[in-house]
Amino acid sequence: MVQVIITLIGMITILAGILPFVGNFIGIPSSVIEGIGYSILIMVIGIIGLLYGFMSMALIGVSKFMMICLGLLTVLGGIVPLIINFIPVNIPTSGPIYSGVIILIGIAGLAYGAKHF
Repeated sequence: MVQVIITLIGMITILAGILPFVGNFIGIPSSVIEGIGYSILIMVIGIIGLLYGFMSMALIGVSKFMMICLGLLTVLGGIVPLIINFIPVNIPTSGPIYSGVIILIGIAGLAYGAKHF
């Protein structure tokens, strides 16, 4: 069951990363796939992962560590676009590079979860 949850969180994270690429083609409003709406979506996915990572008694050892890392990285991926105006660093917060990073985080979770089925 633990691996199923980690795999699902990884898949949802991948889908969140792909969403900006396909959103315009399937009619999703740009307010959902860009800016605050998208950041909140990413953060909610990460918070679900974090809550599961910290609260699940079934998670132990490396599985717990991976779930918490997946959650933290996903939350960070949602927070960066919101705080970028306050940080004097040039970090991409939209576009293919940003979405690619989100997709890579999801692939890591998916690969780890699928490996342990």
